[in-house]
Amino acid sequence: MLEWKRIGNYETVIYEKEAGGQICRITLNKPERRNAFFFMDPWSQDMRELDEVFDNAAEDDQLKVLIFTGAEGNFCAGEDLVVVGEQYGEDFAKKAGTKRSIRRSRRVDVKAFKFLDKLMWHPCITIAAVQGRVIGVGSDLVLSCDLAIAADNTKLSFVEEAIIGGGMCFPLRMWHMGPKRFRELAYTGRSLVAEEAKDWGIFNSVVSLGEFEGEVERWAKVCSLMPSDLIAYGKAVSQLSFNQLGYGGQPDLIAVSHMMALNQHYQPGEWSLFKERRDKGLTKAVHERNKRYEELGFKI
Repeated sequence: MLEWKRIGNYETVIYEKEAGGQICRITLNKPERRNAFFFMDPWSQDMRELDEVFDNAAEDDQLKVLIFTGAEGNFCAGEDLVVVGEQYGEDFAKKAGTKRSIRRSRRVDVKAFKFLDKLMWHPCITIAAVQGRVIGVGSDLVLSCDLAIAADNTKLSFVEEAIIGGGMCFPLRMWHMGPKRFRELAYTGRSLVAEEAKDWGIFNSVVSLGEFEGEVERWAKVCSLMPSDLIAYGKAVSQLSFNQLGYGGQPDLIAVSHMMALNQHYQPGEWSLFKERRDKGLTKAVHERNKRYEELGFKI
């Protein structure tokens, strides 16, 4: 097994390098929230620290491989919904008796979704090391990595699409699973288990939980055999190729669609997470959301 040395004094992430200096590991470190992050608040401590460690890894010319994972049994439960809306000025708008600014919403979302580009085009080979729950934007993080290794207890879903997204099928999602398969997850809220996600092309390898750490390190070691300059060439050409296929501008596309989704109007009787969270609290709201789907046989 690799020997790791922790670098820096971060709270919401753990940044480590292995003794040989060619492989690093970045760990989302909010296990009490199943590593849900304030991804949609680019000025939060979560994102300031995550941006900084990714930048540090990008500037370290010795590094070849970056392992991206989550602490204590879960990869990432998506966006932390405890304070969602505050970054858009929602509290200020309520106090002023007005609607939150669309211009502010767009500024926030454009900045926030640029992180997917930072991950996808990072100069290191990126490996998502995935176990436990993977929800919403956590699933997009997996898709944005070059490779993905999963433990067999992994469950992946895009359940937030059933809340606000309406099955928005971005290029990255279509390339990995196709529009109909993605919409199946978006409309039904159901989760993919690890082996099924591998069959869909999302994971490269699925192993037992006991074999998981060793399998991730095995893939990291074999990737580190590649010359540094060749990795740099490959990542640069891959970015140009993806842009030729229509990926260029995806963060802006996601930002505009997300802005529209958060400002939708609900008809009488339609379920709204924001209203239910306000009236009943987040935990009860989420449980009620899940129950609506599970009663129809779709397990979240």
